[in-house]
Amino acid sequence: MLAPLRSMEPTPVPLPAPLESYDVRVWRIDIDVRAEPAPGDLAVLSPQEAARLLGYRRGADRARFAAVRAALRRLLGAIVELAPQAVPLEADPLGKPILPPGIDGAPRFNVSHSGGIGLIAIATDPAIAAVGVDIEQCRPVEPLTLAASAFSADEQAMLCGCHPALRLDRFYALWTAREALTKAAGTGIADPRWQQVALQGSGDGRWRPHGPGAALPTAAGAWHPAQACEVASLPCQANADDAPYRAALALLTGAPDTSLCPALPQAGEGRNTVSALRAEALPAQALSAEGISAEALPAEGISAQALPMRTA
Repeated sequence: MLAPLRSMEPTPVPLPAPLESYDVRVWRIDIDVRAEPAPGDLAVLSPQEAARLLGYRRGADRARFAAVRAALRRLLGAIVELAPQAVPLEADPLGKPILPPGIDGAPRFNVSHSGGIGLIAIATDPAIAAVGVDIEQCRPVEPLTLAASAFSADEQAMLCGCHPALRLDRFYALWTAREALTKAAGTGIADPRWQQVALQGSGDGRWRPHGPGAALPTAAGAWHPAQACEVASLPCQANADDAPYRAALALLTGAPDTSLCPALPQAGEGRNTVSALRAEALPAQALSAEGISAEALPAEGISAQALPMRTA
């Protein structure tokens, strides 16, 4: 059988009711991780992206990167009226794909992938300052151990109070919500400041953040009003036969940075620090501009000493 010329077309993901009023769209890309990248996807990659693709040792990582990056180029190209291969994607200091200043109508966007699914979130609403999206395949991990290394004290208490049969799913729901929010903020889930921020879930899939001084940390030491954001879980199961996944979308509204400077413990102070979290602890093949490749981590899953600094 001939290989497909390009990966499957992205399909829209329904947004939770709290986010329907914003001009933001999320697309799902189903990826055949057993196949090499489709020629049509390779054709729209930049020379730098093609070189990066060759650096992936695992075929699954090559398939994920090519499918999601090609889909991102096509979606952005349709918005800014450029051919996919002409979209001038760049990377910020943390490796997050961005568009350079000066492009008329440039949207805010973010990508994530795990297992055989990729997600692309694109916001054209001028009220949205930044967007973050995250998806995780729900593999067996030790929820309480990981929570102690990345979650707030309130979130850890919530997980401890969960029925053991529900704890893993609740962990991934909270993990993806936190990951999406930290990506929108331009930091990463391992930033120690985020352990001072707690997310509280509601029945409609929405998450409400509560931070010190009613603010959330962003890149370069800036802060964002906690009330000026939306975080919600996303549906990502196409059918009952799908492997279990959890996903979330986060939007920062209004001005991206503020002058709020809440007093926080310094690294090493208090019982809730994350000094052990270092990007260097990750296998080299696990790091990418899309974030951490869970498939490149040890078979037992994410470890408390190898949490991602994921921003893309």
